[in-house]
Amino acid sequence: MAHNPKTLVPNRTFKTAKYWLWAAFSKHALVPLLIVELLLVLVYVFSVHIVNERSTDYLRETAIDELEFSSRRYSSYLQNKLAAVETNLAIYTDALEQALQDTDYVPPTAEIARRRFNEQGVFYTWHNNNGGAATFYPAATPGARQNLEHAYRLIATESLMRSLVTHGELIEQVYFNQADSLSTIYPYFDVLEQFDHQVDVTDFSFFYLADPEHNPAQTTQWTPVYLDPAGRGWTASAVRPVYIDGKFMGVAGFDITIDELLEEVQSFELPWQGYAVLLDESSNVMAISDRGAADLGLEALPKQADKGIISEQRIQQQNYNLAAVSQYSELKAQLERDSGQLRLAVDESNFMFGWSPIETTDWTLLTVVDEQQLFASTQQLNDELKHAIYWMLAGLVLFYIVYFFYIWQRTKRLGGVLEHAVDSLSQRLGEIEQRNYDHPLRLDTPIVEFKALGERVEGMARILKKHVERLAASERRLREAMQSSGDIAIEIDRMSRDVFGSKPLFKRLGEEPPKEPVALDQVLARVHPDHKLKFLQSMDASLANGTPFDEEFQLRTSTGDYLWFHARGQGTLSTLGTRTRIVATLTDVEQRKRAELHLQQAKQDADKGNREKSLFLSSVTHELKTPLTAIVGFTQLTELGPLTEQQQLSIHQIKRASSHLLRLIDDILTHNEIEAGSLSVQASRVDLSEVVAEAKSWVMPTADEKAVSIYCTHLNCPAVVGDAQRIKQVLTNILVNAIKYNRQGGRVYVSCESDESDVHLQVRDEGHGIDADQVEAIFEPYERNGKETSNVQGNGIGLTISRDLVARMGGRIQVMSTLDHGSMFTITLPRYNEPSA
Repeated sequence: MAHNPKTLVPNRTFKTAKYWLWAAFSKHALVPLLIVELLLVLVYVFSVHIVNERSTDYLRETAIDELEFSSRRYSSYLQNKLAAVETNLAIYTDALEQALQDTDYVPPTAEIARRRFNEQGVFYTWHNNNGGAATFYPAATPGARQNLEHAYRLIATESLMRSLVTHGELIEQVYFNQADSLSTIYPYFDVLEQFDHQVDVTDFSFFYLADPEHNPAQTTQWTPVYLDPAGRGWTASAVRPVYIDGKFMGVAGFDITIDELLEEVQSFELPWQGYAVLLDESSNVMAISDRGAADLGLEALPKQADKGIISEQRIQQQNYNLAAVSQYSELKAQLERDSGQLRLAVDESNFMFGWSPIETTDWTLLTVVDEQQLFASTQQLNDELKHAIYWMLAGLVLFYIVYFFYIWQRTKRLGGVLEHAVDSLSQRLGEIEQRNYDHPLRLDTPIVEFKALGERVEGMARILKKHVERLAASERRLREAMQSSGDIAIEIDRMSRDVFGSKPLFKRLGEEPPKEPVALDQVLARVHPDHKLKFLQSMDASLANGTPFDEEFQLRTSTGDYLWFHARGQGTLSTLGTRTRIVATLTDVEQRKRAELHLQQAKQDADKGNREKSLFLSSVTHELKTPLTAIVGFTQLTELGPLTEQQQLSIHQIKRASSHLLRLIDDILTHNEIEAGSLSVQASRVDLSEVVAEAKSWVMPTADEKAVSIYCTHLNCPAVVGDAQRIKQVLTNILVNAIKYNRQGGRVYVSCESDESDVHLQVRDEGHGIDADQVEAIFEPYERNGKETSNVQGNGIGLTISRDLVARMGGRIQVMSTLDHGSMFTITLPRYNEPSA
């Protein structure tokens, strides 16, 4: 049956001769051009990456310097504000000293009326009709010890207190706490409701920080953040001692609330959307923006206290205090320095910190920038460059698609001149493959080489036909010589030495059948002298040990000739458990023996014919290989010239048919050498990975035609002992079968395993598989598992050759197959052991 080229090459418009024709274009034009383009793109991408990295480093260094500068600048700004507070506090302290010493001062009557005692003995201001200050003398100081003159003299400072609160920047409250707990506070509030009636102000930090014990230098001190007893929330106080003639009188102070500080800190303008954080001397967060709290996981101290009577509270919960959060331990350690900067990861985000202390208060101002905001513009530029690269790559890909399509269309037109010749040769080879030897080749071509090739193909068909007919005749003679004869049943009693059932035997010997039973000696007298001793030994062994009685011997006939018989039997047990009788069948094998003589003669004739065939095939195949090699070379040279599409297809068909014919010739030569016993293999060290690579390269064109993919995995196996060329021939045969009998678009897997003595090379396909009862038959010569009349090419001797070659190298081939799931062939070869040093 002739092959249609369209069925041999699916999707003919796109894949005809693609491998061979594109090799030259790719090697000399397309691949170098593509490599140059890719190198240029890579250089551009690398340059962009370097510039982006350097820009990022420069921007990071700039940001760090800017953060440190901003922290110093704003800390100086806060320091100046706090210094102004200290100056105002010094003015207020001087006014207190003067007022407490002014014995001539007479307070207004209205102010005196605002102050009175309650039932518990607390001296206090009970209303605020004139907008004055609040006075509070707790019951903790008994009435006899209360210095009411000081309470009234302090009224003289109320106008200054009002002015400081009204015009003094950051000042929220002005107060004086005398050592005996007398307190004067502006602005006014309900002191009875807010203060504990037994309160002792000397216990509060805003008092004892300025007392002689804690402040011998008599300077202004700043308290830690505390909860204001007047109910205005968390407050920091600037306190200064008041002395008269060297005697400590009390403490004057200003309160600065967190709200005002927060407004100041939040108003700081930092680049890259940065923000500031204000810490007290205990690392409590005094001021932080909402964004800073969300970024850093910190909170500022609460701005309001619960209603009711309170005492001093200092809260340093984890989210209020920087030192209590483990991820800020490195930053906390660095804050011991006067100023500096640090890059730190917080919750998987990178932040840059700059800081500077506020010396007056021991507070620290942090400036913070999120690196994501810092590099936002850089990242945007980087994204734009990436998009430019993508568009450039897309344009390059589009260009090559158009260019490749143009080249492909040109190469399709290069094969028209040779199409008819190649198609005719391919069809004729397909007919020969299907054993159709009588259909003459019709080759209409002006090319001399193709005409010569056609004549040799026809000569090969005639030779193959003669050999097939000769083999069929030999098989017919063998069947005629193997006809069998009937059987004769006898029973031999060793104790009585009688033979029962011998009538058919004597009749067959041409004697008058004797009366039953016949004496054993009478039968033994007819056994050929050369066979008698072995006959008796076999019979005795069967009776003694129960072994089968199986002998061939000759019996003399009435004419004095001898006939061959085959005796098969077994010693039988008696009721006493002993063996005394043998039941056997005698088969007349005279015809078989004669047939064996005929077979021997036929074998000699067949051997002679095979030798002649081998010599003839060797001569013919060598004669065929020479022009086939020339044809392959001619097609390769032809491919280098301009060809049409039809020419290109024809060249492809010539090369495919020639390669198939070369492989067929090599298989026939190898098979003849195996049959003649003249095949030799060279045992040496063989690297399987190299053999697999060469075999895969050889079969790839066949695999591409059927869109079969070949995967080579786990090939890092030790070397084996064998003949590299023969191993490649075996692997090529198995790979070709795995491709031919695979499904369209299937896959073939090549892998390797090893143990201490052997290496196992495995080839697995996804074809239709083999019936379990036909697995062994595939290794028989000319057996194709029912594919003899299919379009699948093959001669049926590839696996036979492969099995014999592997066996000669000390290995074996095994096959496992499941219908509709494919087959796996395992080639086992002895492992190569490196010689010891």
